[in-house]
Amino acid sequence: MKWRLHYCALACAALHTVAAGGAPAPGEARAAATAEPDFTKAREFWAFQPVTAPHVPKVQSSKFKVQNPVDAFVLVKLQAKALQPAPPASKTELIAAFTSI
Repeated sequence: MKWRLHYCALACAALHTVAAGGAPAPGEARAAATAEPDFTKAREFWAFQPVTAPHVPKVQSSKFKVQNPVDAFVLVKLQAKALQPAPPASKTELIAAFTSI
């Protein structure tokens, strides 16, 4: 089968690329793991930053109702691309959509 040969060639090429980059020897890997971590740099990581409330953008069009801050972000992006949101779905359309999942 041709696709198997192609897949094997791709896999072999990927392994050769990794091997050419040089995998660390077991002793080298342990030496790198025992190095002292840089905590000042680690504290700058986004997950360790305090949570702040983002600035909610102002929507230019009053035709569409902004029910929560997420709506404002979505509407601003749509307006930037000259698009408009879809009209609200009826109850029967919502039921049809959720039951067809």
